[in-house]
Amino acid sequence: MIVEPILQTVAKAAAILHTTPGQLGIGTAVILSSFFVIFAILPGSAPTIQVKEIPGPSGHPLIGSLFELARCGRNGKRHELVSRWKADYGPIFKVKMLGATIVFVTDPMFVHNLLTDMNTFSRAGSLEIAATGIADNALFVLASGEKWKHHRKNLQKAFSPGQTRLAAKITHDRTLSLIVKLKQAYSNKGHLEVDIHEAFTCLTLDIIGIILFSHNFNAVDNYFSDKENVFSEVLKKTIKILEQRISCPTILWPLFGIGKNSPQVLKIRKYFEELLKEIKQEKRDESDQVDILKLLMDTDAENVQKFTENEVFGEVIGFILAGHETTSNTLAFIALELSRNMGIQAKLKKEIKTVLARVGTASVENISEFKFLDQVIKESQRLHTVATVVVRRSSQAIEHDGYLIPANAKICGSIREIHLDPQFWAEPTVFNPDRWNDGDSIVPNSFLPFGDGPHKCIGQKIAIVEMK
Repeated sequence: MIVEPILQTVAKAAAILHTTPGQLGIGTAVILSSFFVIFAILPGSAPTIQVKEIPGPSGHPLIGSLFELARCGRNGKRHELVSRWKADYGPIFKVKMLGATIVFVTDPMFVHNLLTDMNTFSRAGSLEIAATGIADNALFVLASGEKWKHHRKNLQKAFSPGQTRLAAKITHDRTLSLIVKLKQAYSNKGHLEVDIHEAFTCLTLDIIGIILFSHNFNAVDNYFSDKENVFSEVLKKTIKILEQRISCPTILWPLFGIGKNSPQVLKIRKYFEELLKEIKQEKRDESDQVDILKLLMDTDAENVQKFTENEVFGEVIGFILAGHETTSNTLAFIALELSRNMGIQAKLKKEIKTVLARVGTASVENISEFKFLDQVIKESQRLHTVATVVVRRSSQAIEHDGYLIPANAKICGSIREIHLDPQFWAEPTVFNPDRWNDGDSIVPNSFLPFGDGPHKCIGQKIAIVEMK
């Protein structure tokens, strides 16, 4: 519930008291009327605003929970800290850090509103700040506003049905190539030990490179040739820096070697600049395929570049990061769960063989016939949430569940906690694809692997086709 407008009315009425003695009676009447409205329309709201404070860890003087967040962020364990806080303080809690307050909420309906109500909530600039010097201007980090609208509108063509069909073909071809490599490696040695997460990372890098930039990174070939995969290592370092920055105030970035001008960040940027130069040269020489880079380099009706050089650079890096990591992580978790659950693996194999015997080759047109495969993917996305939180900022004060969230508050909607909450899921820590048999039994807004609302993942359809 929005309470700010009513409080503003009271404030304006109070200001009247400080005008002239002749207006004193009018001001008093307005104030009394305002309080009458508050108590008539919002019964019980006054105690909520005055008494019920959002709980949370007290932290240390001045710095709050900074050290805990920074430590867990560096170790990739921030989600575990959020789970502990939720267990200790409930579905809504606040965390203080250097004088700032972050409110965490794990209610599905509230998080849905957080993502869809653009009038009350806007995407905060925290991701944009975290990407400084690395992926500035990338769509997935841009705060709500005109720049984000411009990028979203002009990139939408790259995710059309035609591009989705092309993505399916590219994925099919590159996956067959990976399978051939695995079989060759096994036959050569008689045994095979594979870092499946690394293999899927290389696969998705090759796929995303061709889909988005018509460029083959040859990551799979490098993986099996025992060559140093420089590109993959650079991406790992980049992702680690972004994760550390999110949990650390900007003033401390230089201390941890993750500042804009730190040697490792400058080295990463130089690598990506040279990569973009190489990709652009390829575009001039041979490719007519409509892809992300072509759209970024296009001009409008007046022959003006739609995007600046910095925007092109940011989007290229942004789509490489966002386009491969979430997919490769999900594929690795699926492989993990199928190896743990042989009955589920057998059921999935049976479905795939049955459907392929009827339709031939899997395609965009028949991919929906793999019902159990869809359930397996959804269950992995639920149990092993990759994008664990979404961050927004409130434009006005909001009452939620008896608590007052102030205007301009930084709010984190914890998608992972919703996905693992026994209030919404029976045996939430169990991998059970059959829970998706009856879609009507799923609590509304309790499954948000791609977010929701206007900022929902632009590449969702391609990602799903790629995983299937």
